[in-house]
Amino acid sequence: MCLIISKLHFSNNIISLMKNIKSIWKDVGFKKVKTWADLHIHTLASDGIWSPRNVIDCAQRNNLSTVAITDHDTIDVKIIEQAQKYGLKKQIRVIPGLELTVKYGGSSLHLLGYFFDKNYKNPALLKALKQEAQKAREERNFKMVERLNKLFGPESKTPRYKYPLKLNEIKKLAGNKNFQRTHISLALEKQGLISLSERKKILGKKSPAYVAFGIAPKRAKELFEMTGAFVCLAHPASDENPKQFTDLIKNNLKKFSKIFGLGGVEVFHPRQSLIDSIYFIKKAKEIGLLMTAGSDSHNEKNPIGSFVVPNLVVQKMEDSIYCHEKNK
Repeated sequence: MCLIISKLHFSNNIISLMKNIKSIWKDVGFKKVKTWADLHIHTLASDGIWSPRNVIDCAQRNNLSTVAITDHDTIDVKIIEQAQKYGLKKQIRVIPGLELTVKYGGSSLHLLGYFFDKNYKNPALLKALKQEAQKAREERNFKMVERLNKLFGPESKTPRYKYPLKLNEIKKLAGNKNFQRTHISLALEKQGLISLSERKKILGKKSPAYVAFGIAPKRAKELFEMTGAFVCLAHPASDENPKQFTDLIKNNLKKFSKIFGLGGVEVFHPRQSLIDSIYFIKKAKEIGLLMTAGSDSHNEKNPIGSFVVPNLVVQKMEDSIYCHEKNK
């Protein structure tokens, strides 16, 4: 199968890709798109800066009709309800979602689950996220801070920062909720001795300090099936992934679709090159997965609406769930 992308759009520069994303969707086959969606947004519930009102205001400024709130390993019912209420006034639909971390192949991958009804409030799901997914993240946090201090702290052979990282201080930066790597980065930034690029290097998946974590693949599939969620593989070729892990995903996408119950794959993402996007567009069409996209916005550096998907795709996601439920 030959996929033709206009030469005008063929650039691995992320800024160029972001500016041309709507035109690229036309190249993929969506010729007359009237409304757009951003299906990957993080809020104050995890490591984003966005309040429910911020999400809707940003969506309105960027002419979006639909957004999905997809926080890490958690669903904050209050934040989603507030966003939906405010979104209703602005005629913007808010889809409750989740970015679930799964441990696989010696690393962590992310699954985006979308809930098109009130099943996101399922008590068994919320309990599992707290007792299993968030617990796994907390255990990882302890180990990673320990490794960082050992490998890069002031007493290490290769010191990168002046004072040892302390868990209680990082928790405060996270508002005393389960913290993320973003909050560790903030703790390092406060020391004022380490650049953003250096922080990314020692905190990323390629760092010897990185600790893989997540719930088991089988358990992830159980939780999504229990709630009737539509499941997408998030940023499969993120530039943060070690090359061997991205290759593992590329070579096993069909297998993954069965293991995780995938309905789609995030083909466009700010940390994924157009070359990799084209690869996953082709694979999605071969396997029969829907193609999605999202900004993965956490703050203004990566704004809401910078990576979008035609709203027709959202409708197809919803239709596939109802068809599946009907045929059970």
